[in-house]
Amino acid sequence: MKDSIAKILILSNVPPLIGFLFYGWRLKEVILLYWLETIVIGLFSILISLVSRPSPDAAAWLSKHGNIALGAYKAAIAILMTILVGVYTLVTSLIVAFLLLVTEYGFDRLPEAITLPEYLYHQMSAQNIWLALGVVLLSHLTAFIYRFVIKREYLTYQDRQQMDLLASRVGAIVYTVVPSMIILVILVSLEGTLAESTLKLLHAGPAALLIVFKTYFEYQAHKNEFADR
Repeated sequence: MKDSIAKILILSNVPPLIGFLFYGWRLKEVILLYWLETIVIGLFSILISLVSRPSPDAAAWLSKHGNIALGAYKAAIAILMTILVGVYTLVTSLIVAFLLLVTEYGFDRLPEAITLPEYLYHQMSAQNIWLALGVVLLSHLTAFIYRFVIKREYLTYQDRQQMDLLASRVGAIVYTVVPSMIILVILVSLEGTLAESTLKLLHAGPAALLIVFKTYFEYQAHKNEFADR
């Protein structure tokens, strides 16, 4: 099952590759899509935490207090996960949107008539990122159905494992996206000092490496998850 899950989730890296090869995507577009994928991962983590079994310590206590205690426990876990995902989404959306605005307009020319959510929506629509995000969402949904419906992994999977997996999955993306954001700022600062053809090449190289490294780190995260079982 490990190889099947890895193959399904590696499909989530096909859209940025297609965008890079055929639609002129560079660092900005790839960063935006991968950031959105971290939110998708967070949302599925909430769902998985609801269908997973409690950790052994919690299960021993809950077995003595019946279904009401189990329902309250599940609700508490879901609320905690929702808060974590919500705070993460809010903070990172502000950072990512502000960074992209600065790289596009500069500090002195930021548009006053557009909000950060409006800007993100515009960027997603202009570069067909909505379509790519749909494919990413479908790959995660397929993996969830395969694991927790077809393979009935909810019978053995513990909610504590999902917390660890959430950290490793998001970390696999953040480890590559954050350095890429720094590179993006540096490249934008070089505009006007280098030839346009040189800048395009410099934008293309880090974007390709971002896709490769993110795919590798994500695969390693899943490999380590199944190795611990």
